[in-house]
Amino acid sequence: MAGITIFPRCPVTIILLALVVASIGPDAHADEPASHVGSEVCSGCHTAEAKLWKGSHHALAMQPATAATVLGDFADTKLEHFGVITTFSRAGDKFLVRTDGPDGSLHDYEIVYTFGSIRCSNT
Repeated sequence: MAGITIFPRCPVTIILLALVVASIGPDAHADEPASHVGSEVCSGCHTAEAKLWKGSHHALAMQPATAATVLGDFADTKLEHFGVITTFSRAGDKFLVRTDGPDGSLHDYEIVYTFGSIRCSNT
Protein backbone atom coordinates (compact mmCIF):
# COMPACT_ATOMS: atom_id res chain seq x y z
CA MET A 1 0.00 0.00 0.00
CA ALA A 2 2.86 2.41 0.72
CA GLY A 3 4.06 2.08 -2.88
CA ILE A 4 0.68 3.19 -4.20
CA THR A 5 0.88 6.60 -2.52
CA ILE A 6 4.30 7.27 -4.03
CA PHE A 7 3.29 6.73 -7.67
CA PRO A 8 0.73 9.53 -7.86
CA ARG A 9 3.34 11.97 -6.51
CA CYS A 10 6.14 10.71 -8.75
CA PRO A 11 5.03 12.50 -11.97
CA VAL A 12 4.60 15.76 -10.05
CA THR A 13 8.07 15.40 -8.52
CA ILE A 14 9.62 14.67 -11.92
CA ILE A 15 7.90 17.68 -13.47
CA LEU A 16 9.03 19.96 -10.65
CA LEU A 17 12.62 18.71 -10.91
CA ALA A 18 12.57 19.21 -14.68
CA LEU A 19 11.32 22.78 -14.22
CA VAL A 20 14.02 23.53 -11.67
CA VAL A 21 16.76 22.11 -13.90
CA ALA A 22 15.39 24.00 -16.91
CA SER A 23 15.33 27.26 -14.98
CA ILE A 24 18.94 26.82 -13.84
CA GLY A 25 20.18 26.09 -17.36
CA PRO A 26 23.42 27.41 -18.87
CA ASP A 27 22.62 31.05 -18.07
CA ALA A 28 22.75 30.48 -14.29
CA HIS A 29 26.19 32.00 -13.73
CA ALA A 30 27.59 35.38 -12.86
CA ASP A 31 28.31 37.78 -15.70
CA GLU A 32 31.74 38.50 -14.22
CA PRO A 33 34.06 36.37 -12.10
CA ALA A 34 34.09 37.07 -8.38
CA SER A 35 36.71 39.55 -7.21
CA HIS A 36 37.85 41.22 -4.02
CA VAL A 37 35.87 44.44 -3.47
CA GLY A 38 37.86 45.77 -0.51
CA SER A 39 36.92 46.59 3.05
CA GLU A 40 35.55 50.02 2.15
CA VAL A 41 32.60 48.49 0.30
CA CYS A 42 31.61 46.29 3.24
CA SER A 43 32.13 48.93 5.92
CA GLY A 44 29.39 51.11 4.43
CA CYS A 45 26.73 48.72 5.77
CA HIS A 46 28.69 47.09 8.59
CA THR A 47 30.11 50.09 10.46
CA ALA A 48 30.28 48.47 13.90
CA GLU A 49 32.11 45.42 12.55
CA ALA A 50 34.41 47.60 10.44
CA LYS A 51 35.36 49.67 13.49
CA LEU A 52 36.28 46.51 15.43
CA TRP A 53 38.18 45.09 12.46
CA LYS A 54 40.19 48.23 11.67
CA GLY A 55 43.60 48.02 13.31
CA SER A 56 43.10 44.39 14.36
CA HIS A 57 45.59 41.65 13.55
CA HIS A 58 43.21 40.52 10.78
CA ALA A 59 43.24 43.96 9.17
CA LEU A 60 47.04 44.01 9.32
CA ALA A 61 47.48 40.39 8.22
CA MET A 62 47.91 41.12 4.49
CA GLN A 63 49.05 44.56 3.43
CA PRO A 64 50.69 45.90 0.28
CA ALA A 65 54.48 45.75 0.54
CA THR A 66 55.73 49.25 1.38
CA ALA A 67 58.57 50.70 3.41
CA ALA A 68 56.13 50.99 6.33
CA THR A 69 54.84 47.40 6.17
CA VAL A 70 57.93 45.36 5.23
CA LEU A 71 59.84 44.66 8.41
CA GLY A 72 62.53 42.42 6.94
CA ASP A 73 66.03 43.46 5.88
CA PHE A 74 66.06 44.01 2.10
CA ALA A 75 69.48 45.71 1.97
CA ASP A 76 71.05 43.00 -0.24
CA THR A 77 70.76 40.50 2.58
CA LYS A 78 71.86 36.97 1.63
CA LEU A 79 70.73 33.64 2.98
CA GLU A 80 72.18 30.26 2.02
CA HIS A 81 69.98 27.19 2.33
CA PHE A 82 70.80 23.79 0.81
CA GLY A 83 73.42 25.44 -1.41
CA VAL A 84 71.05 28.06 -2.83
CA ILE A 85 71.93 31.67 -2.10
CA THR A 86 68.77 33.76 -1.78
CA THR A 87 69.14 37.54 -1.90
CA PHE A 88 66.68 40.10 -0.52
CA SER A 89 66.98 43.53 -2.15
CA ARG A 90 65.14 46.66 -3.22
CA ALA A 91 64.72 48.35 -6.58
CA GLY A 92 63.15 51.74 -5.92
CA ASP A 93 59.89 51.08 -4.07
CA LYS A 94 59.91 47.37 -4.99
CA PHE A 95 61.02 44.58 -2.67
CA LEU A 96 62.69 41.68 -4.46
CA VAL A 97 63.78 38.15 -3.62
CA ARG A 98 66.23 36.37 -5.93
CA THR A 99 66.02 32.64 -5.35
CA ASP A 100 65.65 29.37 -7.20
CA GLY A 101 62.48 28.90 -9.19
CA PRO A 102 60.58 25.80 -10.27
CA ASP A 103 63.15 25.21 -13.03
CA GLY A 104 66.05 25.26 -10.52
CA SER A 105 67.46 28.53 -11.90
CA LEU A 106 67.64 31.80 -9.99
CA HIS A 107 64.80 34.26 -10.63
CA ASP A 108 63.76 37.64 -9.21
CA TYR A 109 60.37 37.66 -7.48
CA GLU A 110 58.67 40.87 -6.40
CA ILE A 111 57.16 40.92 -2.93
CA VAL A 112 53.71 42.43 -3.43
CA TYR A 113 52.11 41.78 -0.03
CA THR A 114 53.25 41.27 3.52
CA PHE A 115 51.72 38.55 5.68
CA GLY A 116 51.45 39.02 9.41
CA SER A 117 52.35 41.97 11.54
CA ILE A 118 53.94 42.55 14.91
CA ARG A 119 52.06 45.83 15.19
CA CYS A 120 48.51 45.43 16.34
CA SER A 121 46.20 47.89 18.02
CA ASN A 122 42.47 47.76 18.37
CA THR A 123 41.71 51.48 18.34
